[in-house]
Amino acid sequence: MGTGFVSQKSFNGFKSVVNSTGCSNSEEELSLSCLRNIPLETLLNTSLTVADKLSPFLAAPGTLSFSPVVDEDFIPALPSELLQTGQFSPVRLIIGWNNDDGSVFTPTSIETELDIANTLRQITPRLTNLTVSNLLSLYPVSEFTAFPASNISAQWTRASRMIRDSQFTCPSLFLASNIAFSHSGKIEEVFLYN
Repeated sequence: MGTGFVSQKSFNGFKSVVNSTGCSNSEEELSLSCLRNIPLETLLNTSLTVADKLSPFLAAPGTLSFSPVVDEDFIPALPSELLQTGQFSPVRLIIGWNNDDGSVFTPTSIETELDIANTLRQITPRLTNLTVSNLLSLYPVSEFTAFPASNISAQWTRASRMIRDSQFTCPSLFLASNIAFSHSGKIEEVFLYN
């Protein structure tokens, strides 16, 4: 259900793999048939190369290059839309995030606000300057600690928290609130742990 559930990114990844392997065809079935005849090692290496180029997260290349897509069959709509309209199975879930979830996806080279802004724009390319400025004001650098022995700046810690909140905390809260207030209106238990 993460924010990386972006159909276009996966389609772009597929197209890049198809083009890189010489399996480009206007008909998807023919492209798939061609890909099935490529040696597994070649297909894997091509997919990893494409994923590294498409990944929005510099510290973990390829993390979200191939995500689920809305195919209007198995996945009829974006998970956020399905949740808001109550179109999900009522099952018990444990939802949460860890304190440093964003650290894995934050480039350790971040040392300035400009580095943070550039990283945020790689994750979410349509962020405006005003939105980036507002985000930075919500996370004052004075509230974050540097770790000089590990070459980690306070700006990195700040960026890591911003990434954690946007990629893990907010989606968890969104999921919990939509499940808790689904069409049944019945809340059994909602506990949020950090």
